[in-house]
Amino acid sequence: MIHPGHIEVQANPDLLPGPFRVVTAIATTETMAPYCNAHVLASSAAVNGTSTSVLLSTVVLIIVDAYGQEHFARALLDTGSQPNAISERLCQQLHLTRTTVNVPISGVDGSLTKAPVTSDTPAVSYNTANWKIPKSVSLADPEFNVSRRIDIIIGAGHFYTLLRDGRIKLFHNLPILVETVFGWIVAGRMESNDLGEKVACHVAQIPSIDDQLERFWNLEDVSGTNYSVDEQQCEDFYRRTVSRDNSGRYIVRMPRHPQFEQMFGSSKETTLQRFRRLERMLESKPELKPQYHDFIREYIALGHMTEVPDGDVDRPDACYLPHHPVVKESSSTTKVRVVFDGSAKTSSGHSLNEALLVGPVVQDELITIVLRFRQFPIALVADIEKMYRQVSLHLDDRPLQRIFWRFNSIEPIKAYELSTITYGLAPSSFLATRTLQQVVEDEGSNFPEASRVVKKDVYVDDLISGENTVERTIQLQRDLMELLQRGGFRLRKWVSNFLEVLSAIPGELQGTRSPMQFDPEETIKTLGICWEPETDTLCFNVSINPKNSVPTKREILSTIAQLYDPLGIVSPVIVQAKILMQQLWLLCLGWDDEITPDLHQYHTFADASKDAYGACLYIRSEDANGNVKVNLLTSKSKVTPLKPISIPRLELRAALLASRLFEKVVPLRIIFGLIPR
Repeated sequence: MIHPGHIEVQANPDLLPGPFRVVTAIATTETMAPYCNAHVLASSAAVNGTSTSVLLSTVVLIIVDAYGQEHFARALLDTGSQPNAISERLCQQLHLTRTTVNVPISGVDGSLTKAPVTSDTPAVSYNTANWKIPKSVSLADPEFNVSRRIDIIIGAGHFYTLLRDGRIKLFHNLPILVETVFGWIVAGRMESNDLGEKVACHVAQIPSIDDQLERFWNLEDVSGTNYSVDEQQCEDFYRRTVSRDNSGRYIVRMPRHPQFEQMFGSSKETTLQRFRRLERMLESKPELKPQYHDFIREYIALGHMTEVPDGDVDRPDACYLPHHPVVKESSSTTKVRVVFDGSAKTSSGHSLNEALLVGPVVQDELITIVLRFRQFPIALVADIEKMYRQVSLHLDDRPLQRIFWRFNSIEPIKAYELSTITYGLAPSSFLATRTLQQVVEDEGSNFPEASRVVKKDVYVDDLISGENTVERTIQLQRDLMELLQRGGFRLRKWVSNFLEVLSAIPGELQGTRSPMQFDPEETIKTLGICWEPETDTLCFNVSINPKNSVPTKREILSTIAQLYDPLGIVSPVIVQAKILMQQLWLLCLGWDDEITPDLHQYHTFADASKDAYGACLYIRSEDANGNVKVNLLTSKSKVTPLKPISIPRLELRAALLASRLFEKVVPLRIIFGLIPR
């Protein structure tokens, strides 16, 4: 991973990636934290022989992260590397936000590698007792001769800005000392009897965008499954703190960021302001207000939120969350859901979500679950009722989930605490799905097949599985109900493509209109996919506006977004829609500008000779029947200056002229109608 950004350094403020700063280089030998196995995606250049070696330049730094914590890091000053890089190990220690990118590393012969391209530097440790390094020299890496891992690579883009004027030549066949902003580095050719036989020569080069796009179609990178440091911390924390009440329901704790105390801030006043805006919004939408109130009433009635005593409203460790409605018309149960905004900023500049750990994904990928679902002749589909709210939150963490509420403007505004996991907080998905896994660990020994289904065929709160016979399917349904009920979870909205299976399920738990017959027009939506139980087929429903509506880029993109196809079954249709969107993008239209039935493209050409240079702009129009017409919109030309200029420079001028012509004309949105042939 390559992490864009910068580190502030005393002598050079734009060196390395990451929102942290280097405060100093280590000038004397100090006790360092042990180095663990880390992989660095970058490059080095070194040549080792049995008696001769080129010593690479290393420095040891103290890096202070955004929360004031110090970390030791060993950096390689590498003139053979174009990018700067940081190891995954150090990145996790600094709690940096990471983005996975596919940047190939080129070797000497142009071949690509995904393997780590650094090793311990130097290749072997060696004795420097006889080198007689001047005592007045403050080394940037006091243990440069000890083979250790590299945490950071500073590439050629910054290497020469770090150098100072000082040079010290040691004895014959020894490296030289070079002064840098970090102290003195040791570099150059050396001879020794204790050098290893390892030879390494690597060069990193960032390929052009064209090369990367070409390789995009040929290479697929499969993400790993290993947990990061924070994710493993979440898993360990969950195992240590999870408990159960007398009914068997699970109680969990919120996994906090290591710097939680520094990141946590006040939120009461801003949340109160947002609640008043919410009240005004609900008053302006009479159809939404009663549904919102009903949702909150249910929360209170089920004991999922409780009123905070007046004397406890201002406690400093409480976090108040804004909330807002999310409307889902396709839902057969709850049309309006209240979502709590854990991403709202507090007085510290951080949100509660930023101060909590997210946790790893513990369920299989969606495509894996759907593919398994298709192999069964008898399907079985259900969802877990109010899944998040079946997991209780520990009393000590409930102050982190406070909200403001009242049912009418005459009442005083009251504070409430949410007592269960809730939508909108960073670790909620992990805590809920991990608790399902915990039910299997605690209760699954008596239900082996149901345990397999819960672990492999559940995605968030949707169960999508099946069996080979009616009898096995009915037994599986009963075992699933019993297993999850032991953990406080209730499966509902059961659907199958066999009426025999449905008839064995209580009517209030079914998700079809009738247990006796299938409705030919009835479809079930699960995992975002429409499924027809009667024919056991997947289908795609798209709602397109009436023909008399004005098509805009926004409406077209909204329609394309409805084509959710995780299996790629209708990829030929979706790719055509994406191509259309790409073509619309080239027209430089606004999101709400009307789009004519004809499709128009602009084409700009430029060229130059020793006498003149110029540019022209054409518009290409194509209607729904495939009729094409090309018109010259405008052109511009200039004679070459009296002072001779090379043809390449004149061509650059022509290209500049073309770009200015394009910027001037295209915003006018000149449209030519098609002339019948």
